[in-house]
Amino acid sequence: TLTLWSQHVGVSQSTLRTRCVASGVGVAAARDFSRLLRLVLLSQHGDLGWDPPRHLEARDPRTIHRLLLSGGLAHWPHGRPPPTVEQFLDCQRLVHDPALATLRRAIASAPLDTRSP
Repeated sequence: TLTLWSQHVGVSQSTLRTRCVASGVGVAAARDFSRLLRLVLLSQHGDLGWDPPRHLEARDPRTIHRLLLSGGLAHWPHGRPPPTVEQFLDCQRLVHDPALATLRRAIASAPLDTRSP
């Protein structure tokens, strides 16, 4: 998954790792954060409500639960409207300030790409 992620963003794996370390975020936490942010964005399109297994590329229920727990979304009601990006940023436990403040500014100023991975 690190390989796919680095290819998607157009940088080498070592560059991706270096950028994560420089921002004070672990590579696994950054990867999980990006997966969950993508989930929130994809869930806002259409009328299917909140259905994480539909958009996560993980099939193991334990993996899905672990991701949702770390993202503060484990108890978000299934089938209800999805959380907003702001709600996700407020409840997630993967990325903290100052990196979180930087992400908030970047998200507010640019459209987000929801394509895989």
